[in-house]
Amino acid sequence: NSDNPYDDPPYPTFSEFIQELLSGIGNEHWNPMTQYCGPCRESKEFNHVIKQENFDCEFNHMLEDTGNSRLVKEIDGYWAKNSNGASISQFYRYFSTLTFEQLDMLLDLYKEDCDWFEYDCSDVVKKIKLFKLANPHYVHPYITRWRGKGPISNQTA
Repeated sequence: NSDNPYDDPPYPTFSEFIQELLSGIGNEHWNPMTQYCGPCRESKEFNHVIKQENFDCEFNHMLEDTGNSRLVKEIDGYWAKNSNGASISQFYRYFSTLTFEQLDMLLDLYKEDCDWFEYDCSDVVKKIKLFKLANPHYVHPYITRWRGKGPISNQTA
């Protein structure tokens, strides 16, 4: 028995989490946003669409544009303290653990979100597949298989 929690993680691997998501077990955090956005269904004409990867800049612009620039300093301070520093290499490491079929199913699940919010998801999936083909023996260094007590959907917080 190792002291390394990654040898026997108490949580699902990324691939196992995605498989549960693709099997229809989801919640409001992981379901496509177009399912929840009533105005999105009525009209695609927005004053602001704020994307996570440019959140600080776009959110500050929206605050200034709506006359709430006094909040910019507070928001900047919050994000400086609470940024997780995720990187593109982390992104590829996790998504490379998925099968081509899982990648295609994710693309299908989020296709409408990708279209509406102007993300080139097809290109991203293509790049992940190329990474996998170029690195056929790559194994994510932290996770292999979850040995929890059943499917993610049966776990309690």
